[in-house]
Amino acid sequence: MSSWPEDAQWGDWVLGDLADLVDRLTDVIGRYTDVELVKVAPPREPETLPTVTMVVADDGGIFRLRSEMAACEYPVRFLGAMSEDGWAAEVAGIRLRVVPVGGE
Repeated sequence: MSSWPEDAQWGDWVLGDLADLVDRLTDVIGRYTDVELVKVAPPREPETLPTVTMVVADDGGIFRLRSEMAACEYPVRFLGAMSEDGWAAEVAGIRLRVVPVGGE
């Protein structure tokens, strides 16, 4: 979203906002196929980012996707350390969490 309306409330996201988020996410991760589930949460405040949680099938997927993310064309800011429980990053105006099945 380019600007946050003064009277916006949590949950005011519309389909166009979600479509934009999905478009940015697919630009960042490409055609990554080992995704079991994707969850999207809109920002709770104007200063925060929308959160996308990607649930991958196994630990290998966590590490593969992080390696691909580190090599992508977008600036990435990893948040905390990577572990078998997953990782988080901010990229392309999205807070991305990648977790294994059962870790969401």
